Amino acid sequence: MMTDEQRHLVEQYLYLAPRMVSALTRTCPGRAYQELDDLEQIGYLALCRAAMSYDGTRSFKTYAQVVIKHAIFDHWRHMSYQKERFCSLDAMSSSDRLTYEQLSAEESADTATPEQDTMHRMAEDYLKLLETQSCDMIQKGIASLCLQGKGYTSSDLAKLYGVPSNRVRAWQSKARKLLRQDKELYALLT
Repeated sequence: MMTDEQRHLVEQYLYLAPRMVSALTRTCPGRAYQELDDLEQIGYLALCRAAMSYDGTRSFKTYAQVVIKHAIFDHWRHMSYQKERFCSLDAMSSSDRLTYEQLSAEESADTATPEQDTMHRMAEDYLKLLETQSCDMIQKGIASLCLQGKGYTSSDLAKLYGVPSNRVRAWQSKARKLLRQDKELYALLT
């Protein structure tokens, strides 16, 4: 919690955050406005932290500028780390994608009745159609949901796709949302 004196310091030096962002991004003119806004927010938060940890032995302006600069550098380091560690869904090649033919090859052939078998095949065909009409994230979500239905865990699927397990769960969440809204699929499954 900030004291009134700390709030006053922040209000007095509020201009420092945009000024530091401008100074640090001057050599990179192609930055998006959203990124600049994010950097300013990081600067404002750093300014608040500077006010809360300020001991009064040196100039607050200089101290706050250093704290803001370090906060922005930390943000850039974190973004660089994430960029190295994780790739976007668009960057993943389509050859990494599992197809329904591969999924069906793993599925057991035992079905209770011919009617259930027919409905199951129709649902599979409809899922294939949905998969081809959807973006990569939804395609991977549908495929991973099918595999999870066969007993795979999200960590198994993460190893299979070479991504973190939370990304697999995000794909599944998006796919579930799409599948819940599809009335044709619901009719086939009931």
